Amino acid sequence: ASAVHGRLRDVAARFLDVEIRSLGALPRDPAVPAALGHGLPFVLRSPGSTAARAIARVVGEIDHQLARST
Repeated sequence: ASAVHGRLRDVAARFLDVEIRSLGALPRDPAVPAALGHGLPFVLRSPGSTAARAIARVVGEIDHQLARST
């Protein structure tokens, strides 16, 4: 994930003159395909799963960044 972010960061800076920061990564989690198999978002079907907790951390970081910018 960090290598992908590094490449995206470099391309965005070079061609768009935009800085992007990593907000974290989502781990592989068997809850994701299981939820998709039931036609449900994994954060609803398995809110305590590793991936759902990672999404919550990313959302928290976005909220924190937005609060700092206002």
